[in-house]
Amino acid sequence: MRIQAHTLFETGKPELVQAALMLAERACSEYPNAFDRAGTLEIAGQCCEALGRTDHAIEFYRCAVQREREFRGVRGNAGFRLAKVIVENDRRDLFDEAIGTAECQGAPVFPWHAYILNGVRAIVASHAGEEAKARSLANAALKAAAVRDTGLSHGRGHLGTVRDTHTVFHKMLLDISDD
Repeated sequence: MRIQAHTLFETGKPELVQAALMLAERACSEYPNAFDRAGTLEIAGQCCEALGRTDHAIEFYRCAVQREREFRGVRGNAGFRLAKVIVENDRRDLFDEAIGTAECQGAPVFPWHAYILNGVRAIVASHAGEEAKARSLANAALKAAAVRDTGLSHGRGHLGTVRDTHTVFHKMLLDISDD
């Protein structure tokens, strides 16, 4: 069900994203002890984010992060996604949570992780008036976004790279950076 929900989400069509959300919620309801529950909660968060339901996205991402803490062998990107949605939506009341959650994901494994972690740090530093620090972190995030080939994914190389730079998050980083 999680894979089906992800496939529907990937279409980007609102009616199919809504169907993906319903499928993910059903999977969580019917299979509360599934080993991949964190991934299902993360997909539900992505669906809510795509549908403009920020508060619901935050809650799903929080639940996914909690599930990852309970079952340490299965790790997704919910912590990074939570941090990103918080800063994109200027939820300053949650900035500490954003930084803490992103940092709890550990050292960045892929360029996308470094992009989100450094980007979140940059945006928070900028809001705190720490412009030099913010600029340095934004530059690091944008450098990570420029990586096009990780050498992974069976010769396609795109695994873990930043594929979409037409986002509010990316524009925020460009506004902070030297570029």
